[in-house]
Amino acid sequence: MKVNDEQILYYMANAYEMNNSIIDSINALKNFNIISDDKYNLIIKNIKQEASLENILLILIKNKMLINYILFFNNYHSLNKSFKISIDIITIIKNIKKEIINAMIYPFILIIFTCIALLFVSNYLVPQLVMINPEAINNYRIIIKLLNSIPIILLIIILLFFSLVLTFILLFRKDFNKTLDILLRIPLLNKLLIIYITLKFALQFKDIIKNTTISKNAFEILSKQSNDLFIQYLTNYLQTNLNNGNSFNSIIKQTPLLLEEFKQQIYLCTNSSSMAITIENYFNFKVNIIKNKIKRIISIAVPIIISII
Repeated sequence: MKVNDEQILYYMANAYEMNNSIIDSINALKNFNIISDDKYNLIIKNIKQEASLENILLILIKNKMLINYILFFNNYHSLNKSFKISIDIITIIKNIKKEIINAMIYPFILIIFTCIALLFVSNYLVPQLVMINPEAINNYRIIIKLLNSIPIILLIIILLFFSLVLTFILLFRKDFNKTLDILLRIPLLNKLLIIYITLKFALQFKDIIKNTTISKNAFEILSKQSNDLFIQYLTNYLQTNLNNGNSFNSIIKQTPLLLEEFKQQIYLCTNSSSMAITIENYFNFKVNIIKNKIKRIISIAVPIIISII
């Protein structure tokens, strides 16, 4: 049976819930042909050698982000609940990425089609018109140059975009904090990064706050245990201010790394039992707004591309 990491953990969580044993859960996965014999034998060998949960998970699944979430939430929840929370988070992230990619595919195909159409017009149709009306050859030369330049300009823009993305990925791997500092100084890009950091923070913070209604305690848990580099960047910034004697509410209010509307939600619900629900509702609301904005941009861009064609 071919299954992805989330499905493996889903079966694992259900098996663990019934028998409360990792070995029995792994046996259940083997019996249902969810994992291979080689993987099963290697996991059992590691369990007998009293290997850590992280090492066992690294054999079981490939998604390191998913493993980090499990290890993080396992500090405050049962193992099967940690599985399910982590699966939910990864599924949300995957769905958002999938929707954004799907939304961008159509305009991208249109741009490629536009380039092909322009090259066809400039290199085939216009020469045909020149043959029909040779006297207008000078005008046609201008048209040919214009039509040929548009695909080249679009190609250069696309290459520059992907080059920048690749450059920043490499810089992130080399020095994450320094690179993020630079990006946060760039207009427009800093707004996108703040939205991203806010949503990531909300996604993890809401599940911790369910166990403690004290915002400061939830924040301290997140700052100590999260393996997410964006969350670490944010919590390090907040922790520095917290160590200087500032209150949790004041440092949340003053930080430039979170959206104002999110900070207001935190401030209004501080130490409230409804905070987890409020943050979750905010997260869902903000994601829907982002999806609608992307659709709106595409609805404007597509007619412009079609009009060029």
